[in-house]
Amino acid sequence: MPLVKISVRDSWTSDRIKELNKAVHEGLVSALKIEDWDFFHRVYKFSKEDFVFPDFKSENFMIIELYLFPGRTDGQKEAVYREICQNVGKLGIAPTDIFIQIIEQPNINWGIGGKAMSEIIIQPIGFVKNEVSERKDVSWGKDTSVIELNEEFYSGLKGLEDFSHVIVLYHLDKANYQKEKHLQRRPQNRDDMPLVGIFSQRGKDRPNKIGMTSVEIVSVSEKSLTVKGLDAIDGTPVLDIKPYYPVYDKKDAQVPEWVNRLMEHYF
Repeated sequence: MPLVKISVRDSWTSDRIKELNKAVHEGLVSALKIEDWDFFHRVYKFSKEDFVFPDFKSENFMIIELYLFPGRTDGQKEAVYREICQNVGKLGIAPTDIFIQIIEQPNINWGIGGKAMSEIIIQPIGFVKNEVSERKDVSWGKDTSVIELNEEFYSGLKGLEDFSHVIVLYHLDKANYQKEKHLQRRPQNRDDMPLVGIFSQRGKDRPNKIGMTSVEIVSVSEKSLTVKGLDAIDGTPVLDIKPYYPVYDKKDAQVPEWVNRLMEHYF
């Protein structure tokens, strides 16, 4: 939940500030993978006497202060600087007129509703690349996906070539959980399915947008993992990859009869 404070001269118009807010926000969404609704901005307009900077800066000079929970990587911070400068630059602002400062505050310093806030920050280790652009409920078994790792995790797949399957955890970034709609629902919204709670099914629209699937390994390289049967669309952020251990993961489990009907054509 970034809090954004932008300081500019009072020559900026309301419409211009609206464009600026949008540009900064889109940069944060791209760099930090925050939700689009996570939009907390304050813009302060100062007179020339109250906002002083060197004469070689233009009237467009601005200071952008970003208050963040701790835990962002250096790579993510560099992405913040880059994405915001690129977006704001489209408004005709020179990079030398954009000063960005990141201020990290411990969780105890964030309060809402009369208590300290807490946020679990999980960053992607990579992203899914495949030819699936829309969510679906059938035929995932035919799809091959490549999980491309972020550079800092290159070589982390070493040894995985000796396994046949992995468990992939990923962020359901296109999901939209609505309590009144999804807390209880019929799986896949099918009339032949019972009304069950969200934690009794594997629906995509969940309170915490985490997906998990066991998949077959096709190939392993230093920078990427190719798998078959991953039910995630192109561009999905990957949170973790774990080798499939039958001793842990294969159970003699019991499920309701409707589960077999539900999954009949899923893979």
